[in-house]
Amino acid sequence: MAADLATVSCSDVGENGKSRERRVNAATQPLTVGAFGVTSGIAASVLGLEDVGAVLTLAGLAMLLWGMHRLGRLGPDPPRAR
Repeated sequence: MAADLATVSCSDVGENGKSRERRVNAATQPLTVGAFGVTSGIAASVLGLEDVGAVLTLAGLAMLLWGMHRLGRLGPDPPRAR
């Protein structure tokens, strides 16, 4: 899977960029889940569930870092056709 993300190039973009769009969507999903985890963890801590909040927050932060790494591995955007 890491090889898939590392080998994205302009030639991998399909007719309408669908291939790259699918990969970007797959890479942004961990960012969404991680943001929800961090927010839920902070909310749980405020409500008095410190242990649960700590675990959710740390798991959310780890997911955010993984998502940023995954998105960064896609490389630069292909040049736009004018």
